[in-house]
Amino acid sequence: RSSLGANAIALTNAANDFGGAVTLSNSGTHNATIVDVSGLSLGAVNVGQNLAVTSGAAGISLSGTVTTGGTQTYNSAVNLGSAATLRSGPNLVTFNSTVDGAQTLTIPDAGGANFTGAVGATTALTSVSVAGPTTLGANVTTTGAQTYSQAIALNANAALASTASGNIILNGATGAKTLNVNTAGATTLGGVYANTSVTTDNP
Repeated sequence: RSSLGANAIALTNAANDFGGAVTLSNSGTHNATIVDVSGLSLGAVNVGQNLAVTSGAAGISLSGTVTTGGTQTYNSAVNLGSAATLRSGPNLVTFNSTVDGAQTLTIPDAGGANFTGAVGATTALTSVSVAGPTTLGANVTTTGAQTYSQAIALNANAALASTASGNIILNGATGAKTLNVNTAGATTLGGVYANTSVTTDNP
C-alpha cells in the first residue's frame, strides 16, 4: 500500500512495480501520474487536479471511489475489483483501453466519459451509469442497467447490450454510425438522434 501526499505526484519510471493497493491523497491543485510495469491496483484516490494511470499487461484494478479536481485518464485495460465511482466534476473520464469486471461503474458528474475500447466484452459489468456526455468507440455489455443521462457521441458503430434484462436509458446520440440496443428489459429513447441509425430489439 502506498499513500502519497500533498504535492504533484509523478511515478513514471517504466520499471515501477507496486505490490499492493495504491492510495492517493493530494489536497492541492496538482496532477498525479502513475506508471506500473505489471498490474496496478488503485484504492481510494483523491487528487486535486488530473490523474493519469498506465499499467502493464495485468492492467489497472479499480475499487471504490476515485475523485479528482481535473480529468481522469486510464491508459491501460481496467478491471473493476469492486463497485467503482469516478468523480471528476466538469472534467472528462477517459478509458483508452477496455473495461471489464462484474461490478457497477458510476460516473456521476457533468464531465462525462470517453470509452475508446470495448466495455464488458470479456466480463460483463453489472451496470453502467454516466451523468454527463458519453463518447463510445466500441460496444458496452452489462448484465443489468445502462443509463446515459446525456447524448452519446459515436466514434464507431456500437451495441449496448444487457444480458439479464436490464433497462437501457438513452438521451440522444450523434455521429453517422449505427447504435444497436439489445435487452429484454425496457429501452427508453429520449433526446435527439442526429444522423445516427438506432435499432432496438425491445422498443
